[in-house]
Amino acid sequence: MADTPAEPDWDTLDCEPWEQLPAETAKAFALFTVYRDLDPADRSLRAMARQLDRSGTNLGRYSASWWWQERCRRWDRHLDRIAQRRLEELRADRVEAHQKIAAQALHVITQRLVGDDAAGVVAIDPNDITISELIRCLDVATRVERTALGEPDQKVEHSGPEGGPISVEVEPDPQVSAALASLLETARQPAPDDLPAENEPCKRAPAKKAGAKKKRAG
Repeated sequence: MADTPAEPDWDTLDCEPWEQLPAETAKAFALFTVYRDLDPADRSLRAMARQLDRSGTNLGRYSASWWWQERCRRWDRHLDRIAQRRLEELRADRVEAHQKIAAQALHVITQRLVGDDAAGVVAIDPNDITISELIRCLDVATRVERTALGEPDQKVEHSGPEGGPISVEVEPDPQVSAALASLLETARQPAPDDLPAENEPCKRAPAKKAGAKKKRAG
């Protein structure tokens, strides 16, 4: 095997360490790519020798001459950074979607609470809302808020330009509005605990007995 140059400065190299190096032959690089693309958990010269049915000693010379270990270490770090960025983007997209749904829900709820003359929505009379309905609405609102914030699985913070708030304009989705209206209608149904058991007579306060004796003073 021809002599190879001294180990390059990886940070100032014109190419990436896992790409073909300037002085690296096509054969040497082809062998390196086979080693590089092995599963990191099982990557070894012995495994590569079995896969190619080649001499492990010969592959070891290639590995030492072309710095396979260092190049693979940098390759694995490169792939890990890519995976982390994709995961962060996925989480950010999911949180943004939840925030939009929460904004649409708040829009519909606001319409029902204060009314919307333009949309023909009449405000709910607070006297018509029962304690049971309020508790259920609070539970739903809390869960929606937690989901929009990414809790409890993760905490993701976003900011707009120069660290300012993000401005989001959301048009109400008719499907979401219909789903929320159905949810409200379901919430208005009395809970099972609120209904008397079947065929169970309603209990009445005992009637006062006529002619009850009054305690005399002294």
